[in-house]
Amino acid sequence: MRAAWHERQGPAREVLVVSEMDDPRPSHGEVRIRIAASGVNPGDVKKHNDAFGYGMSYPRVIPHSDGAGTIESSATASRRSGSGAASGASARRAIGRSAPWRSCASSRARGAVGSLAVKFAERAGARVATEDTQADHIVDVALAANIARNAEFLAQGGSIAAYATDDPHPSIPFWPLLFQNARIFLLGSDDFPLEAKLAATRSRTRP
Repeated sequence: MRAAWHERQGPAREVLVVSEMDDPRPSHGEVRIRIAASGVNPGDVKKHNDAFGYGMSYPRVIPHSDGAGTIESSATASRRSGSGAASGASARRAIGRSAPWRSCASSRARGAVGSLAVKFAERAGARVATEDTQADHIVDVALAANIARNAEFLAQGGSIAAYATDDPHPSIPFWPLLFQNARIFLLGSDDFPLEAKLAATRSRTRP
């Protein structure tokens, strides 16, 4: 197969290698997908630049958080179209950590994850909260920038699920959040347990 990978971190033009490697053979519970489209995910860019300061997660990394294609090999030898995306798993996890609740909101700077989270929440029966109403649950893409506003916006006993932040060392309005009995969930999509990923897949493929 043709693939792009990196074995060290740095700017893309310096570390990414595009070449051929052996076709992967799926093990039990795995499938091999012939990729038709692959997006550039911000998380992949940050990781190959070591923006998080955690180094290499594996000796060789194929950066591919977002993509779509056709399953061409599996234990059951079925053939179907599908997609695999970090955004779908993150969105499903972001609304699933604290359900049930009556209303859900996404931060104003929401992208793919926030938009999908709102759709999942609506499917689960939640009302999408607006700027002039309080929310039982908030999905946030920029924790540091939005935490003060979210503390005002959050209903009593509500929760915030953050999957990114503009500041790696955010300060929080402790007392307002405490008196709201707030809960904060921090979501790292690379480390979601298998069941969370399977739940996200089921949610995305359900009619």
